[in-house]
Amino acid sequence: MPTEEELRTFLDGMYSLSISSGESLAKAFDFSNFHSVLDIGGGSGADIFGLLECYPRLQATVLERPEVVKIAKEKIAEVCLSKRISVQDGDFFKGLPGGFDVHVLSQVLHDWTPKDNLKILQNSFNSLSRRGVVIISELMMNDDGTGPLAAAQMNTNMFNMGPGRNYPRRVYEGWLEKAGFTDIQRIPLDSPGANGVLVAYKP
Repeated sequence: MPTEEELRTFLDGMYSLSISSGESLAKAFDFSNFHSVLDIGGGSGADIFGLLECYPRLQATVLERPEVVKIAKEKIAEVCLSKRISVQDGDFFKGLPGGFDVHVLSQVLHDWTPKDNLKILQNSFNSLSRRGVVIISELMMNDDGTGPLAAAQMNTNMFNMGPGRNYPRRVYEGWLEKAGFTDIQRIPLDSPGANGVLVAYKP
């Protein structure tokens, strides 16, 4: 298990990428009809700061491992969002809290195997409110797995970092369908941390 100092270093390194991805997501998808967001494996919560800035009705919760909770609360307090973002410790492999109409998985699924990701998405489907939406934000590979360059370069790095990969869009879509989601949409993003999102609904 990483030390607190190592966790802080990692989250600080991801911070600017996450801020950029969140701001791009806020512009790419209309959240005006939603009320509550669960940021699954959200780290410091930076991926949803932009959402709350653009959509003042939104309330959010960051779900993270216990050792990350303290750091996330500090980062959220620094941007004066403690009244709108709570932090909850949990394990997305074991289940997710209910009562949310949006689930955000930003730069999470690339860390895990296909079996793991299907489990995470199944847990998302089971706990999400009816007609809720799950949003996957990643550096995604093309359907044929040949690019784009940034995703391919990161995918090469992933081979040396753990079990995950930067998967093609069609692979993510297959997991969503198996988990029970429908109405899957592809939305492009212009961000260093994510080149696109997949949006899918719980019937």
